[in-house]
Formats: sequence, C-alpha cells, structure tokens
Amino acid sequence: MVFVVFGVAAGVLCAFLRYPFFLLAAIGALLAAGAALTGIVVGTHPGVIAVEVFGSVAAPQFAFVAVSLTDHLIRRTRLIPQVRAAIGQQLHAEFEVPRSLPPELATLVTQLAHA
Repeated sequence: MVFVVFGVAAGVLCAFLRYPFFLLAAIGALLAAGAALTGIVVGTHPGVIAVEVFGSVAAPQFAFVAVSLTDHLIRRTRLIPQVRAAIGQQLHAEFEVPRSLPPELATLVTQLAHA
C-alpha cells in the first residue's frame, strides 16, 4: 500500500508542476518494480502483490488526471467573466443603440447593454 500512496503523491506533484503525462509511465514502472520486489522479498501472497503492482501503476495516473481536470475547471470558470465582458464590448461596438427608439426604450437598452 505504501507504493500506491507514493504513486498518488507523485501524480499530484506531476500535475501541480505541469510535467507531461508520459513521465508517469516511468514513475509507474519504478513503483511497480518496487512493489513487486518488496512483495517477493517479504513473502506476500501473489494476489496481493498483483493488486499492489496494479495500484502503483494506476494511482499516479488517476491522481494526475483528477488534479489536472480540477485545475482546468477552476481556471476556466475564472475566465468566464472576462470572456463575457469582451463579448459585450464587441457587441456594443458593432451594434450601437438606434437613435429612433423612444426615450424609455433607449434607456432600457442602454441599461441592458451595461448589465
């Protein structure tokens, strides 16, 4: 189980430091070899060794994907107000308020444009 925890930590660290995903292949291989050798030396049941090896390969990848997706979603929601403001400015520049509207409607349209 120690190698799975190390794998999660390595996946989170790689995601925060923005290392490429392919680096996790090398990390997973090293963790799997360590888990297999430790299991053999200690005399663990082969099924437990297999689960540990699988977990040490899968855990860094799942952690990397989870942290990367969360980071992407947080950054995307921060950009939405800026994008909306830019779209509003562009629309306001292209479509000016018509002068032929009654004053009440013109006031409402300008208030809507600034909202």
